[in-house]
Amino acid sequence: MDRMPVEIYGEVCRYLDLRSLSQLSSCCKIQRDIALPTLYKEMRIHVNSLGADPSSLRFMRTLTEVPQIRRFLRHIVVSGGGESIWTANSYVEHLCVALAGLFRGSPKLALQSFVWRLPIHKKLDVGILRHLPPELACLAVDQALIDKSVQFSALHELSCTQLSSLSDVAWVRKQVQRNRLRKLLLGLAPFAHRCVHLRSITHLLHMIGPSQHARDLTHLELTKFDLSQWPMQEITNLAQLTLQNCTSVGLALQSLVDHNPTCTALRVLSLTVPYEQVSFAECLHKLGRTAPLTDLCILTGGRQQPLPVASILAFRASLEHLVLESREQAWDASSVLLYPPRSFEVVITSFSKLKSLGMPVKLDQASRAFWVRIS
Repeated sequence: MDRMPVEIYGEVCRYLDLRSLSQLSSCCKIQRDIALPTLYKEMRIHVNSLGADPSSLRFMRTLTEVPQIRRFLRHIVVSGGGESIWTANSYVEHLCVALAGLFRGSPKLALQSFVWRLPIHKKLDVGILRHLPPELACLAVDQALIDKSVQFSALHELSCTQLSSLSDVAWVRKQVQRNRLRKLLLGLAPFAHRCVHLRSITHLLHMIGPSQHARDLTHLELTKFDLSQWPMQEITNLAQLTLQNCTSVGLALQSLVDHNPTCTALRVLSLTVPYEQVSFAECLHKLGRTAPLTDLCILTGGRQQPLPVASILAFRASLEHLVLESREQAWDASSVLLYPPRSFEVVITSFSKLKSLGMPVKLDQASRAFWVRIS
């Protein structure tokens, strides 16, 4: 072990759990120096109605009492335990204050990512992100905890899935202008349309399209947006596209196909359409001629018949993972529409590279000969 290069030793440490790393760091000074960067690289904090979990509290206490190890911290992830979190506002407030104290300490944190997946009241906003380094690479927040004066310059990933005000939209617009984003996840909070004007949302979407950095975007996820007037012509390198509960999905796909006739980079496509819109079956057929999709997920509502399997056969040479589900009412799981055994057989026999499949099938109509052929 003494002759093993430090780089290889550090690579081995990546596969150890936290308990093993902690024991390894107690062996000797050399192993401590190798194990500490991996041991304190990421801090995960889970909060429930009783407060933060004990391991998170011990981790934060160690960072506070031993400032020298702060320089190893690269990732912070804060998550919550559901609606019961509202019974623990005081815990969340103390957590915000403690995090802000870590950011202000010395040496300064060299964070690469900050993920906040915890609902928070406006009264608890203590400007946590005000202390984050401007060269942060990944930022994900569910709701606006952000001091709107905070700007970043090196973001590669940005996730704001609960936009609820005009100031939220304006802040995101500035980040799109200033950063070369590769991954962008945006969503409107429930009932946000009452306080966020449609015109501002449309302006934001137009900025994502014609932006000078749009060609760097490889991962895009939008939730509850109207895509009817969104220009897709500048986004040419998308590898993953997710549209959840958006309107005018058919028009967006049509724009993607028309302006990017060679969508060779697209690998993952996920569509959640809550009610019947302009048919996108033809768009899928056109997309299949050029886009070698490996993952396809289509969940549709407001239908009387399941989405035809024929509309996705164009992907049969490359598709590895497929999910198809249609419902009469998107919110009602009992209204799911079952595919006939013949459609299931077509999928199994046509998609040669398929590794996983999710589609509801009416198996009581299947004959013994059907099962023999499937086997």
